[in-house]
Amino acid sequence: MAIGYDPHGDIVEGIRRAIAAGVTEIDEQAITAALPGGPSKEIDLVIRTSGEQRLSGFFPWQTAKAEIVVSEKLWPDFTEHDFAQALEFYAAHRTAAPCDEVRGERRGS
Repeated sequence: MAIGYDPHGDIVEGIRRAIAAGVTEIDEQAITAALPGGPSKEIDLVIRTSGEQRLSGFFPWQTAKAEIVVSEKLWPDFTEHDFAQALEFYAAHRTAAPCDEVRGERRGS
């Protein structure tokens, strides 16, 4: 759950941290490593409740390659069964190894 999250500030802070750490070449890996937010630097699955069809600025760097599941249910009504279905969707799409749109590579290879 992200509360009071500033997506642009998160990316800017990652760049600032990389520079402060002495990184001389700012690239994707340097920014990713310096992003705030804990050890998880890449989000694989986003579950969006309430039928919303957008990410609303939710971790744009970390969700660039994420699978997205949209549920019409509101968050309080989202059940364990709904979560299991979202994981099944994710597993099916990961098995298919969709193309990485940024690099043109296959995920999982």
